[in-house]
Amino acid sequence: MTDEKKPISSYFLTGFTASGKTSVGMLLSRMLNLPFVDLDELIVERSGKPIPVLFRELGEEQYRALEAALLEEITAAVGRVVALGAGTIVFPPSRELIRQRGILIHLDVEPGRLFERIRVSEKRILFQLPQDELPLQDDVLLRRIEALYEQRRPLYMASDITISATHLNPQEIVQKILFALHQFGKPLVDRS
Repeated sequence: MTDEKKPISSYFLTGFTASGKTSVGMLLSRMLNLPFVDLDELIVERSGKPIPVLFRELGEEQYRALEAALLEEITAAVGRVVALGAGTIVFPPSRELIRQRGILIHLDVEPGRLFERIRVSEKRILFQLPQDELPLQDDVLLRRIEALYEQRRPLYMASDITISATHLNPQEIVQKILFALHQFGKPLVDRS
């Protein structure tokens, strides 16, 4: 957590795929009485395409630029709870925008637990490479999760707040976030 106090406008939830950003974000938005936006869902809604398809069509650089443009748009209004995509913070313009416009909250979940969640969900496809045989074997999936987790971890850990969320349910995570937010002063947005 940073020592520097900054004006609070929005709350950004970051973390690996399947870390609970959407579930926690919806609960947190209700607690703070702020609108909730899921960046991944907004991208799908606007593009009409699933994220893996759009990511393949655009390539990572253009996809991240699209993501940053939407982030700019939705945070122009003060006071949002935003569930970021798992890789949003890898793009420097997005990181800078988040830093300027609010507090970044990292939901840290251990790779083994992420694997348990991802292996039985539709998010499994996100770890599939074009040359992979189908179905993707569990050991390959686990190695890919661990490698990407380690690659992104320094960016996640640079968040204002990190919640160790491996063994917590969404309500417990939100309570820990609310407690941590008091370090930043009044957690509600001043709309005056």
